[in-house]
Amino acid sequence: MPKLKTHKAASKRILKRTQSGVFMARAMSAQHLTGGKAARVSQNARHVRALSRANKKNLTKLLPYLR
Repeated sequence: MPKLKTHKAASKRILKRTQSGVFMARAMSAQHLTGGKAARVSQNARHVRALSRANKKNLTKLLPYLR
């Protein structure tokens, strides 16, 4: 059977997958255009977030080899 292809855009956004199968990614609103945002918004955006479990099936197809 041929190798499965990894979706490169998704692989750059998703950092890891936990043992329980939860996908982790960086929070949005942290990279640019942050001058007008409140300090609390910027501080909260520094953390890694767990993605919704509703996306688990789609992300598993996009990232077949992410462990």
